[in-house]
Amino acid sequence: MIGPKSGEAYNSTKVMLDRVKNLEAESAVQQSRIDHLESSGDNYRIEKDLLKETYSNNYERINLFITAILGLFGILGFLGIKDINSIKKDYRAELASLRTLQDEFRAKTLDLESQKKIFSDEIAKLIDENKLQNRRIQLVELKAKAQEALAKNDPSGLDFANLGLGIDENEPQLLSIKGCYLTRSNNLAAALACFNQIMIKHPGTNNAQNIGFFNALECLYFMGRIDEAKVLIRENQSAYDIVLGNGIKSILSVFEIYHNTSREGLTKEIRESLLLKQNPELSFKRLDWSLTEAHAVVEKYANGPSQQLLQRFLWCCDGRMSAKEMLDQLR
Repeated sequence: MIGPKSGEAYNSTKVMLDRVKNLEAESAVQQSRIDHLESSGDNYRIEKDLLKETYSNNYERINLFITAILGLFGILGFLGIKDINSIKKDYRAELASLRTLQDEFRAKTLDLESQKKIFSDEIAKLIDENKLQNRRIQLVELKAKAQEALAKNDPSGLDFANLGLGIDENEPQLLSIKGCYLTRSNNLAAALACFNQIMIKHPGTNNAQNIGFFNALECLYFMGRIDEAKVLIRENQSAYDIVLGNGIKSILSVFEIYHNTSREGLTKEIRESLLLKQNPELSFKRLDWSLTEAHAVVEKYANGPSQQLLQRFLWCCDGRMSAKEMLDQLR
């Protein structure tokens, strides 16, 4: 008969056998896995080698492609840089040419401006000369008209003289004509101002100076301002001695006597002038001197014997009465 301990040993052995079997089964599984892993490792190595080879080939191709691209870019860049340098060079040449043209244009512009200014100045000068010439022509015409009117005792001559003086306020002939008209109208102060203006504005001109001097001198004698007249004679002694004849000096002396002495003294002076100085100069028609102003002034003197005597003397001097007739009347 078997006891309890034999049964427990049997059970324990059985368990161990089961475990061994299990371990063997697990070992077989693990071996299978190991075999699979070994097989997979070989495949992995093959695939890895293939991948390396493919990667290497692709890498070389990529490098070659990149190198080709970079080479192409380099060539294009070189050509581009060369082309840019060429363009820059051409641009600089064109710019230099444009600057040259600009300088030439500026020079031509300045030349044209200079020529334009010269032309404008010449035009302005011609216009001024034309205006001046027109003024001269107008002045000559006005002087001729004023002189002609004065000779005819036409009052319009004063208007012509004033128009001419509006062009040239110091023109001596027109001032003289205006002074003569003012003298004939007995405006002796204004007439004297005209004659003095001639002497002041034309001091070095003999003809103009003489016109102003002789007319101013005559005007002063007409006004009875004998002292001023003698000062003026001393200032122009040469012209007085050379130009004035004895007949004109006699006339001035008679006016001096008229203003300073009685009728008897005037009669004596006139008789002496006619007796002692009988010569052709006493006829003022033989001289370049008009007594028109003297007649006009004397007519406006206070009427009386002395005024009438002076008036007849003037008639004798300008030929309206003979010296014999005058002497007969004085007896």
